[in-house]
Amino acid sequence: MQVTQAPRRKVVGSRVKCSRPASGPTPRMRGVETIDAELRLVAALRRAARERGGPLPSIDVADALLDERRELTERVRN
Repeated sequence: MQVTQAPRRKVVGSRVKCSRPASGPTPRMRGVETIDAELRLVAALRRAARERGGPLPSIDVADALLDERRELTERVRN
């Protein structure tokens, strides 16, 4: 059995960066609970930035997480 790595997300300043391993297999799909937790983190980071009047982190990370969540839930339904 081959182990795959999930994308790594880290906070850099007011942005959340997502990086995948340089080579190797595509990361396996994560659970809805994990994706939801990451969405809550992105929302909290954006809320904190808005409250302090700073620039908002990119919404691209949230978009990618929502896409991943949709793919996962569509697979479960079918």
